[in-house]
Amino acid sequence: MDCESVVAPSTTADGDDDDEAIRISEAADCTENCYGVMKEVEKLINENMELSATKNALNVVKNDLIRKLDDVTG
Repeated sequence: MDCESVVAPSTTADGDDDDEAIRISEAADCTENCYGVMKEVEKLINENMELSATKNALNVVKNDLIRKLDDVTG
């Protein structure tokens, strides 16, 4: 379904109640789809933040291990 065509005002002068009801129903579906997409993006952002924090923690551990290795071998 093309959400832009649902949200954009109709250029036809039909004024048919059935067409308007279908348009409202499709707009509700589009809104639900947009909400679902926004929730998924929010989940992905949170997951990305968690992964970035884990990456930073692993880099700290890696640097500590490299420093200890340098102390032992150097």
